[in-house]
Amino acid sequence: MSISVDPLTLLDKEALAQRLSISTALVSKLVAAKRIPVIKLGWRTQRFSWPAVEKAMTKLTILEATR
Repeated sequence: MSISVDPLTLLDKEALAQRLSISTALVSKLVAAKRIPVIKLGWRTQRFSWPAVEKAMTKLTILEATR
């Protein structure tokens, strides 16, 4: 199932977790480790830009070495 995301739409933690097929706890860990960018709109409010997260996730991708 593919979820279309407008690049200008900001995602909340639940929507981002669903988009990446991971848990919200893992999203929190990635934010805490500064592996994915977050936009802080308030004390508890965090939003994510899909293009920025997608770009950050490519840096985390491990390419399989060929022998």
